[in-house]
Amino acid sequence: MLIHVSRNEELKNKVTEIQRQLKTQSKHLRKTVEKAVTVKLPKVLKKSVTSIDDRLGLMEKSTKETNLLVKRIETKQAENPKKLRFLDHTRKEIDQHIKEKTFVETRAIKTFMTIHSDKEVFLITGSAGKGKSRNGLDILRQLGEKYPTYDVVKVSNFHTVDKILNKDSRTILLLEDVFGKTNCRYSEDNDRHVLDILQAYINSGNVKVIFTIRSVVKKSLQYLHLFSSHRIFKGFEEINLNSSQFKMTKMEKERLLENYCSKNNIKIVHVGENENCYEETVLDKNVTVKINEATFTNIVNTDTYLGFPESCYMFTSNRALTRLGIQFFKHPTRFLNQEIDNLRRSGESNMKDRTCYITLVYILLSSNTLGKTVFDCDKAASILRSCYNRDSFIINSEIIGAADEMTGSYLTYNTETSVFQFQHQTIFESVMLSYYNVDPNLVLTMIDFEMLREVVKLSNYLAKEEEIKMIIPKQFYGNLAKRLFQIFHFQFRHMPSNFIKVLCDSDLMTQIDADFITQLGEHFIEASNHDISTIITYEGKSEEVVFCLLAAVLWFGTIKDWKTEDIKVILHSLKITLLSETRSNVNNACKRTIVAAFLYSCDKKNANDIIEFFLQTIDELEISFDINRCFQDVVDRQNQRAASCILQHF
Repeated sequence: MLIHVSRNEELKNKVTEIQRQLKTQSKHLRKTVEKAVTVKLPKVLKKSVTSIDDRLGLMEKSTKETNLLVKRIETKQAENPKKLRFLDHTRKEIDQHIKEKTFVETRAIKTFMTIHSDKEVFLITGSAGKGKSRNGLDILRQLGEKYPTYDVVKVSNFHTVDKILNKDSRTILLLEDVFGKTNCRYSEDNDRHVLDILQAYINSGNVKVIFTIRSVVKKSLQYLHLFSSHRIFKGFEEINLNSSQFKMTKMEKERLLENYCSKNNIKIVHVGENENCYEETVLDKNVTVKINEATFTNIVNTDTYLGFPESCYMFTSNRALTRLGIQFFKHPTRFLNQEIDNLRRSGESNMKDRTCYITLVYILLSSNTLGKTVFDCDKAASILRSCYNRDSFIINSEIIGAADEMTGSYLTYNTETSVFQFQHQTIFESVMLSYYNVDPNLVLTMIDFEMLREVVKLSNYLAKEEEIKMIIPKQFYGNLAKRLFQIFHFQFRHMPSNFIKVLCDSDLMTQIDADFITQLGEHFIEASNHDISTIITYEGKSEEVVFCLLAAVLWFGTIKDWKTEDIKVILHSLKITLLSETRSNVNNACKRTIVAAFLYSCDKKNANDIIEFFLQTIDELEISFDINRCFQDVVDRQNQRAASCILQHF
């Protein structure tokens, strides 16, 4: 009992102590709250109100300043509606540039964005189609995003510049081809003051200027003087898209072509898949064009005369050009041909153009060489006579002067050798195509095999739209066959099968012309006199026989399943040749080839017409072979139609 009472007393004392502590804490809390409410809170509220008042004052001030700025801008826009219009046009161009999703940022732009803060004047140079305009536009876009207080404006007319600038605005100007594209559009008397105005604004720190200039314009003598004399071009930075530093890399070219293909419903397929880009059906833009990876890679690796960006745009957006495949990138465009031919025609009345055209032809006929110290006056006079029916003397200085003027556009000049040459193979071809209209005989004696198989066409050829071609009339078939034999003799005599394959895959043999086949047979007779052989295979055996062009073409056409009518033309021409052929080795080789082609045809279905024609030819040439065994073979293979043809022949 005493223990229990003692515990209750202890518990009572603890409760009393807890109550005392709670009372003390409550009293302290009451004093703290009273002090916070009566002393600290008013101070904090007062301070907050003061801060809010200050911020409201600043906002009011900022709003007034913003309104004044907007009002000033609106006033300036009202005063300068031309600049507002150019700003709007530039903004729309940039929006379209972004929306198109074809542009690829290159090393040129990355370099520009790294160095732009140290310079005020920039030149983006390069030949036609290299991407100067698109690069310039993308630079404007990036600078506009980086410096929102600057106006970015693109103009193409030199005399709009002074109407756009004013002392209170900051501007980045893109001046696109203001000095001209091919011909001079700069006048010292009328245009220099614009450069002076630009220089003044640049000095004030309010303006940056980007010029896009074609290389040929920059290199011209007038502009060489301009760039060396005016202060605006002191210390400028040049981005030369033709240079090794800034030309497009293979990866950049691949991405660019892929972008354009994607935009224009063109699909890149695997090498093993068939491509349809050469078919007429792709002229319908709703039809998906298929280009295999091999063609895609060849396009990317091709060194084009027209800049690669412009070439990609034209190739993918114009289905008539798409149908040309890689030939569009390798050979002259219609525009270049027209340019060269217009120069020829203008030469009838314009002495300057006449001298330029004669200079181009002179280089063409001189193995792509014009030396400053070596000149053939008689050759130049002969060209003048053939082109313009004029007999006069042309001096060396006139030709060299014309070559100097065309350097950068059509020609290049090697300072070490003092020699002018064509700037690109396509210019060489374009001059050749133009001069073919003047002297076809001469041109056919110098044309190379690649151009023969890709550009030269016979008179029966059905051309594609936009296709560049050299049509050979029938009266020149002999000249063409002679040139082919020369190429065969000097380049392919040790690999005749390669020559046959390339020739037969060319457009010269796409639509067989009996007259051309006859000329080929006649001009290649001499080939059989040389130690040249080819291989034929039949009845499971391969045999080496003396080379005969018509026999080789017959064999190639048979195994490639050419049209029956084409095989008949070749077989008929070969038969005519054999009827007058006295060389036993040639006779034997051709007859063996005919038999081999016949046996190969017997293995095919639906070949009745050609089998019958083969049998007739075999009879007329009195070719002996085991026809009974042949009949048994086609019966064993259950080729009833071939068996029926042979049976009727017995």
